[in-house]
Amino acid sequence: MHKDILRRQTKFLSLLKPDLIIWPEASSPYPLNLDRLWAEELSRETQTPILAGSVIREKDTSYNAMVYLDPQSGMDSRWYAKQVLVPFGEYVPNPFAYIPGFRKLVGPVGNFLAGEHPHIFEFPLGGGDSRVNLRIGNLICYEDIFPYISRTTSEEDVDLLVVSTNDAWFKEEGCAEQHAAHSVLRAVENGIPIVRCGNAGWSGWIDRMGIQREVLRNKEGSVYFQGAKVLEVKVPRRSDNDEFRVGDHFAHICGFLSLAIGLHVYFTHKKAAFNP
Repeated sequence: MHKDILRRQTKFLSLLKPDLIIWPEASSPYPLNLDRLWAEELSRETQTPILAGSVIREKDTSYNAMVYLDPQSGMDSRWYAKQVLVPFGEYVPNPFAYIPGFRKLVGPVGNFLAGEHPHIFEFPLGGGDSRVNLRIGNLICYEDIFPYISRTTSEEDVDLLVVSTNDAWFKEEGCAEQHAAHSVLRAVENGIPIVRCGNAGWSGWIDRMGIQREVLRNKEGSVYFQGAKVLEVKVPRRSDNDEFRVGDHFAHICGFLSLAIGLHVYFTHKKAAFNP
C-alpha cells in the first residue's frame, strides 16, 4: 500500500516536470538499500531525481536516512544519516539499554545508529550553458530544532536545506505548525531557503527571510491530507548567502536587551520603594 501511494503521487508530480521529488521521512516500507529496484525504476520511468526518506540497513545496524535516486545511475551509495536520534523512539539511551526488555520500546526496526556529519547532495539544474549543480543539505525529523545542525550543514556551501519529517505522532493538533516554526528560525539564521516535506504534517517552503511562501493544504485549509504539489522555490545565488547569515547574533542581542530591560525595571521599582 505504501509503495502504491508513493508510485501514484510520484507519477502525478512527474507530469508537471519538476526538477526534484521529495519523499517524507522513512516513507518507504522497507530499507531502501535492500529494496531499491522499484524506487530506481520509478525514478527512471519519470525521469526525475528523487530525494527519499528511508531506513538504511547494514548487517545489524539501521540508520534513519535520506537517499538520492538518479534517473540514470540509480541509488547513490552515499546517503545522509540522522545525527540526533529520538531517545526511546529510535534508540534506548544508557543506562536504560542494559535493562532487559527496554530495547523493545524502539519497535521492530531496532536501535538506530546516529550519523556523525552532514552530507550534501548535488544534482544538476538546467542544461547547456545555464546548467548548475544545486547543493542540498538535509535535516531529518526534528533536527531543525537544533541550530548547530543547520549551521554546520549550511557551512558546506549549500543552496537549499530540505527537512524530511514524519509528524504523524503529533496527530492532528497544533504541534505540526509549531514544529514548522523552527524551520523559519533556521532559514533566517542561515540565510538559506528551506523546503519541508512532512508526512501528516506541514509541507511547503520558507524563504531566507523566514517568510512561508507556500504551504500544502487541502480545500478545507488543513495540512492533514494525502497529496502532493509542485513548489516553485527561489534559490539565491550562493555568494549572496553570507550577507543574510545571522546565526545566533539575533538571539544574543535579544538576550542582552531583555537583561537590560529587566535590570532597568528592577532598579526603578527598588528606587521608587525607598522614596516616600
